Amino acid sequence: MKLLRQLWMLFLRKYRRSQYAKPLLVFVIFLIMCAGLAVLFESRSNGEFESFLDGFWWVIITFSTTGYGDKVPITLGGRIVAILTILVGVASMSLLSGGLASWLIDRNTLARRGLVDYSKMRDHYIICGWKQDMKEILQDIVASAENMADKIIVISNVDVDTFEQIREDDELRGIK
Repeated sequence: MKLLRQLWMLFLRKYRRSQYAKPLLVFVIFLIMCAGLAVLFESRSNGEFESFLDGFWWVIITFSTTGYGDKVPITLGGRIVAILTILVGVASMSLLSGGLASWLIDRNTLARRGLVDYSKMRDHYIICGWKQDMKEILQDIVASAENMADKIIVISNVDVDTFEQIREDDELRGIK
């Protein structure tokens, strides 16, 4: 128990200010509460829910909408907990997948616009400014050495569509 308390304190110190700490804590408390309620309602009349670990297994499987069917609540209270677990599970999985998709789209959009942090990039070339014949200039630079396009960063105030038109050229695709 002392080890568990130390781990909990370490977690709180490290992630207390994280935007994910409170939702994660609510999520864990919800799972523990549903597991406890399932065991409370089912243990007397259903031999499949003998311990808290049985209830926790069932909650995880039900929450994730996997539903193996190895443990099934038979009491009214257990079924209400099951309905609640399923509804919260479907909603949580939807939010999680939507948030992940949004993050990936945002990251891809920023990368396409060249707005990603390139602080770890080494041995690269920075071109400042823009000219009407920039495509030909960049093609000449890239033609002078192999794999050069991945090492070029263009800094200018040109609109994104103009820059994307240049990147449509296969040899200029890696320019940021």
